[in-house]
Amino acid sequence: MYLLTAPADSAGFPIYQIVLNLLLFAIGAGISGIFFYQFGQKARAKFSERHLKSAEERAAEILDKADMQRNEILRDAHAEGKKLSSEYLAREEEYIKRKDTELSKKEKDFSEELKLRRAELTNGEHRITQKEQVLDKKSEKAEEHQKRLDKKAEELKALEAEIESMKASELEKLERVAALSREDAKAELLSLLDGELETEKARRIYYANEQCKAECDLSAQYLLADAMAMTASETVSELGATIVQISEDQKGALIGREGRNIRAIENAVGAAVIIEDTPCIAMISTHDLRRREIGKRLIETLVREGGIQPAKIEETHKIIEANVSALMKKKAAEAALKCKISGVNSALMEYMGKLYFRTSYGQNVLDHSIEVANLCASLAGELGANAIVARRAGFLHDIGKAIEGTEGSHAANGAELCERYRESAEVVHAIAAHHKDLEAAGVIDLIVRIADALSAGRPGARNMTADDYIRRISELENLCGTFDGVEKAYAFQSGHEVRIVVNPLRISDSAMTLLARDIANKIYSDLRYPGQIKVNVIRETRAESVAK
Repeated sequence: MYLLTAPADSAGFPIYQIVLNLLLFAIGAGISGIFFYQFGQKARAKFSERHLKSAEERAAEILDKADMQRNEILRDAHAEGKKLSSEYLAREEEYIKRKDTELSKKEKDFSEELKLRRAELTNGEHRITQKEQVLDKKSEKAEEHQKRLDKKAEELKALEAEIESMKASELEKLERVAALSREDAKAELLSLLDGELETEKARRIYYANEQCKAECDLSAQYLLADAMAMTASETVSELGATIVQISEDQKGALIGREGRNIRAIENAVGAAVIIEDTPCIAMISTHDLRRREIGKRLIETLVREGGIQPAKIEETHKIIEANVSALMKKKAAEAALKCKISGVNSALMEYMGKLYFRTSYGQNVLDHSIEVANLCASLAGELGANAIVARRAGFLHDIGKAIEGTEGSHAANGAELCERYRESAEVVHAIAAHHKDLEAAGVIDLIVRIADALSAGRPGARNMTADDYIRRISELENLCGTFDGVEKAYAFQSGHEVRIVVNPLRISDSAMTLLARDIANKIYSDLRYPGQIKVNVIRETRAESVAK
């Protein structure tokens, strides 16, 4: 590029020349810029084209690699899925087989148990049938014996009539005999009169007793039957142990290592726990029904929840003990509701709840109290006494049996407890006197005694051990044998009847009635027994001769 120049002068370059040079420089620069811009655009287009082509090639390579990786992943996933599916199916088949085995075992055990129960029922029915046959035979023998006794009674009546006629003829003979002195005749006559008076006295006593007994029995039967019909209830006798069914696996868990679990259970419950192998059971043995109930619930909870160890045993025992205490309060409230009794002190209700886990000769004491309360109300209504007071006294009469660690009779302890919690004087005295520790002060006391005897003495209410039964029968027979003229005494019908054979040479027919009454009075005063005892005196005269 060339610049236009002008000849210089002394004054320097002219202004137009400078402007022209600047214009020429600007035009040159613009042309150069346009050239370089077009060159840059072409270079950038070529570079972008090459870069785009390489990017497309790389994208195609990446897509190809992605397809290959996806195919590999799909193949691996299919293979893993098949493997997992086969393992799952195998586990499912193993689980189903194990469950089938367990169900088969349980079904077999159930079938064996069912067979055992059926065999027991069959044996029980067989024993009952045998007992019924024995009872039928005894009944037939008793009827035959009664017929023989009736026949002998008729013969005795005929003999009595014959003796009376003989006495009359003897008197006539004495009157005709003049050889006797006045004193001798008088003595003979007085002797005969004494015998007649004794016979007449015995006959009158007998008929008076029979008439009074018939009238009293008829009235008492209606009265007591009506009262008992309204309060009849079933009584279930408790055994001396409670049984809990367990499995073979649960047995080992209950015993624990070196027996530590079973010892912890026994210490917590306060009862002996016995594990039996055949059948597999846990038996809680103690006379305390409350402890047996706690032990039963404790074992059932432990085998159900698992994880048996001493700490858990103590914790579970506390919870169950609280639940049983709540159950006793609930049972006491239900009993009061059944007896229609309200306003009893809460402390007394706690004692009444303890009676739910106490029995007397197999009879539940709380159920017995309910029965006595209802009987007292019925009897009081029939006799015109205060039924509300009688019902309350009957309900609380055995509360002393719930008091532990005290001396004295339960009647006295119960009366003292009720007096402490402000029960009425009539109720307190009836409780104290219901076992004749005190003399009856009113009709309420007598009603409570009668109702208590009815509830305890009715058939099926109570049971007793063989030793107690044998002792009671022996005492009854020995007491009858202490009377003069008694040769043998036999107790029948579980001690509710006694038959006494007397020596006919020492006891006359007229003396039999007096002897029966004396024996009955002696039994009433000296023995304790449920219900009533019938006394039968038998006098038999035999004549023997030998034909040679």
